[in-house]
Amino acid sequence: MSGTTYPEIHTWFSPLLQRLRAFPSEDYVPLRWELDNANDGQYKSDLRLLDGDLATAARHCSNFSRLIRERRKVGKDLDGASRLILDKLAEVRAVAGLHAMGFLDIAFQGTPDLVATDAGTDFAIEVTRLADSPVDAPALRGEIQVAVLASGDQDAVRKLANELFGKIEAKQEQLSTVPVPRDHVIWISLGRDYFTAGHYERRLTGLRRKMPTLVAGAVELAAQRVRRDLAYPQLRRIVVCPGREEPEIVCRLR
Repeated sequence: MSGTTYPEIHTWFSPLLQRLRAFPSEDYVPLRWELDNANDGQYKSDLRLLDGDLATAARHCSNFSRLIRERRKVGKDLDGASRLILDKLAEVRAVAGLHAMGFLDIAFQGTPDLVATDAGTDFAIEVTRLADSPVDAPALRGEIQVAVLASGDQDAVRKLANELFGKIEAKQEQLSTVPVPRDHVIWISLGRDYFTAGHYERRLTGLRRKMPTLVAGAVELAAQRVRRDLAYPQLRRIVVCPGREEPEIVCRLR
């Protein structure tokens, strides 16, 4: 990787990348793989997007260096290392996205992940990522899965809504120990903020026509269930990030 080509990636991720290079070069590890294969042009736009978001996040998030350093122990487990990278990329995307939405005073805190203000209101923000599940794991990277999928698949909408609700319910329990701020945002990544990491994504993520339309329907269903089934007045917004250049889908609950 050239530090001059992607200076922010080099600045913030070089120590972590050094540890990731201990894994065999033929194994897929998010970020390491894309950087090592960037010369063929396939990943350049994704890397440029990440580099720009890192620059934005570093300028507008207090304690950003702590966000990057948190959970920096990679260990020897390939899956664990890959998930760590994808979780970290989801947090970077969340910071850049919150700034684009107009949030101010963004800061990494740990628990909650972030705090920020919008229109004079302080928010506690938790970032989470939908990933593969043992019963519905997608193909390993390198295997080709061809599918033409309609956007009006209501079973898929309901299934995604249930997954989103499950994440919200878990984060409500986690945030219940945080006394302030009392207003909450839950940011959910679909797992491909910058890269396609097949084995670590939800099955068929990104393969549907009009995927944002499907996601928007699922977010609204999940919000309806939150209003109906959860005593969670603190939750003000659900944000779902489809990834890449797609805009985040925002649902305001009150």
